[in-house]
Amino acid sequence: MTDIKDLLGKAIGDEPPIGIDRDEVFRAGRQRVRRRKALAAGGVVAAVVVAAVGAATLTNFVSLDSEPTPPAVGDSQHAPPGPDLPLPSTPVSQKPPPLGPRLTSQHAEQLTDRLFHSWYVSSTEVVPWHGDATPGFRVEDGTYRYQSDLTSPNAEGVLQMTVDFVAPGTKASCGDILGPYDSCAVVPKDGVAVAQATWKSPAGERRNLAVTVLPDGTRVTAMTSNFSRRFSDAGKVPSGGEPVLDMEKLTTVMVKSGFSVF
Repeated sequence: MTDIKDLLGKAIGDEPPIGIDRDEVFRAGRQRVRRRKALAAGGVVAAVVVAAVGAATLTNFVSLDSEPTPPAVGDSQHAPPGPDLPLPSTPVSQKPPPLGPRLTSQHAEQLTDRLFHSWYVSSTEVVPWHGDATPGFRVEDGTYRYQSDLTSPNAEGVLQMTVDFVAPGTKASCGDILGPYDSCAVVPKDGVAVAQATWKSPAGERRNLAVTVLPDGTRVTAMTSNFSRRFSDAGKVPSGGEPVLDMEKLTTVMVKSGFSVF
């Protein structure tokens, strides 16, 4: 043992003595002890907070960034819910059709009675089409519809009419005419506008067509011709004469017969 001490003494004998500041050593040691205690206490507090409010809430509180953290790669993001499907097909700006009165067979009989008491159509001059027991208005496809042959001393042809409802104040126009026509004009008749059109086929059939809207919103559409269904079924050809009701008589029946959907 003495030999070892002597050897060590000779090895470091020429080196300057090591300067050790005991106060500095003690101060550094005390700082390390305080840090260990603080870390231990912090771990306990964190565990208590996590247990109380949950890890997710604690994470939000700890984050002090003003900008939200972007999702990690692989995280899924969901868009806000869209509108229910199917989407409405009707544009918002489009107005719904006006609601008219309920159509009944009793009212159809009233319209028939008014037609047969008009100036130029009577029950003795009408001939039912094949399959119809008696001519008269019937409820079909949301309208009151009439069809029959009409005879007069000088002509025989078809008479067709419809009565339905549109918005009051609507003005009849040539665009309301159903079927082909050669010419059309809108004329006044007893305070209402009447669209009047004429048509002639290459075979010689002639038609008068008219549409009017009465003040209460009742729309009356009519067509008369010079070629009856009876003649057509018999294989005959049009005579080439004028329709069984001329335009003035047809318009008078439409406007002055008291037709109404109410």
